[in-house]
Amino acid sequence: MYKVLVLLCVILVGAVDAKTEKNMDSTELLSVKSGQLKELEYKVSGRSDVEKQEVGEGLHRYLIQGRFETYYFTSEQHPAHPIAIFRGKVNRTDGTTGFDQRAWSASTNPEAVTELLKSLEALGTEKL
Repeated sequence: MYKVLVLLCVILVGAVDAKTEKNMDSTELLSVKSGQLKELEYKVSGRSDVEKQEVGEGLHRYLIQGRFETYYFTSEQHPAHPIAIFRGKVNRTDGTTGFDQRAWSASTNPEAVTELLKSLEALGTEKL
């Protein structure tokens, strides 16, 4: 299951290389089809090491237990829907570890997407 999730994330990210700086201070935003977001949420929510939390109107957080990573997904009640956001520590291709923030969106409301991303970026790189 974990390998399938990783593969799906690679497909969604496409040919985008991981950033080489220590931490990503802003979120990398990629456009995808809404079906891809539904599939990603299905895979994340089905993990045995995940805890789902409601963190706002139409916003769910899936905290991966034992790891410094989380996924956010919107529901239809959220103005930025549909969007998925990953925040967490990752191992980079150069062997370093850093904080990544990535978002995949099929939203037609760019203002709401920007507002949501800014609110999560305001948490900094030490909080999920």
